[in-house]
Amino acid sequence: MPDPTILGVLGSARGDGDTGRVARAVFDRLDDARLCDLDDFAVGPYRYDYANEGDDFLPLAFKMTQARAIVFASPVYWYSMSGQMKLFF
Repeated sequence: MPDPTILGVLGSARGDGDTGRVARAVFDRLDDARLCDLDDFAVGPYRYDYANEGDDFLPLAFKMTQARAIVFASPVYWYSMSGQMKLFF
């Protein structure tokens, strides 16, 4: 499958929550778009000793570089993004 034009990154602890439902409803209606749920990827915290070198961060980051547009979807917790999204960034 070629890389999508629009890539969505869902960072929610509850994929079936409001943010996930809205993101899926939007991406289901878009052509040439893909929604990636961070819960489906193993992304560890950055380690100076490269202990997480084999995680899914680099493949997902590469997909982001190939997309023409990126949409980040995260619920707001205490005026900030979710823990999953913070870990990803």
